[in-house]
Amino acid sequence: KKLSQLRTAVDEVFAVRGGEDQGAAARMVAELEKGGMLSERDFAARMPIMVGGPEPAIELVKQARILRGQMGAAETGGLAAIMSKAIRAGDPHEVLSAAIIAAPEASLLGISDEELMALVSILGEKAGNMDQGGQQAKAFLRFIHEHYDLKGKSFAEMVKAIQIDPPGP
Repeated sequence: KKLSQLRTAVDEVFAVRGGEDQGAAARMVAELEKGGMLSERDFAARMPIMVGGPEPAIELVKQARILRGQMGAAETGGLAAIMSKAIRAGDPHEVLSAAIIAAPEASLLGISDEELMALVSILGEKAGNMDQGGQQAKAFLRFIHEHYDLKGKSFAEMVKAIQIDPPGP
């Protein structure tokens, strides 16, 4: 039954131009299935049109799956939600790549994926490299986690608390 369901999904994705060929459609369906996002195959099938082809779309689905796994489905939502947040923050490939770097620390602090994507986007822009922004975000969030008791606060509240009570020398 599962195999039949996956074959149907591949056919549906391929029919909506989810891939240049059946192989690309199958790779996209495999990434969706791994991330528990198979129900979003119609949205995923349209992604190649938005992002310049099937391979970039498959990579974005993979990145969304990884981020969702690190931060939890309840926080990130589905593929469409993740993609809309990443697109608002900048180049979705770069934003998701950088967010994945810092996601474990963000998750420990209860920072939303949207706040994380905004943070890595700002730091990446300043650093001139989005992955460097992800590394900086990771270090900053780890510092907050180790020196402050701010779990569950919004990122804005964390920054305000640090400004009021900066760490000692």
